[in-house]
Amino acid sequence: MIFRVSDLTSDDLEALTGLIMDDDGYSMRVFGRPPKADAARDVLHARPPSLGPESKITLGLWDDDRLIGVADAVRDYPQAHVMYVGLLQVAPDSHGKGAGRALHDALVDQARNSSGIATLRLSIVATNAEAAEGFWRRLGYEPTREAKEWVREDGVITTAHIYEKAV
Repeated sequence: MIFRVSDLTSDDLEALTGLIMDDDGYSMRVFGRPPKADAARDVLHARPPSLGPESKITLGLWDDDRLIGVADAVRDYPQAHVMYVGLLQVAPDSHGKGAGRALHDALVDQARNSSGIATLRLSIVATNAEAAEGFWRRLGYEPTREAKEWVREDGVITTAHIYEKAV
């Protein structure tokens, strides 16, 4: 497959909403509920309050005219020289076809082109680990000794484990 990666903007809101709504498995595992209708808007705009809009990266992965993946990250979070990957989601029918790796490679390129980014960092919520951990490990991420309590919206208390990879 030949994919195209582009920065996502508000013009892509409908396509991004469709991608997120069509894959409720991720949302159920991480949040304990189906995706919310405004989830796409959050992916495009949410960032830590201490960071400006220039820190936000939202990439889309396209197969022809269909959005099949999204990745969002923020530069210099939680500290300088770190790019925190908040989401990498691929349409279920595109799993196992190189889409996730292609999207990740585009994030790595963004990190390498960003002044001073040395590390990629992410969290894997324990209730999503079976689906996600193997993917991230194949890409070279290793667990740190850090973990945080994660309380899903359905009240389930779990853990988010931190993983990192040098750029």
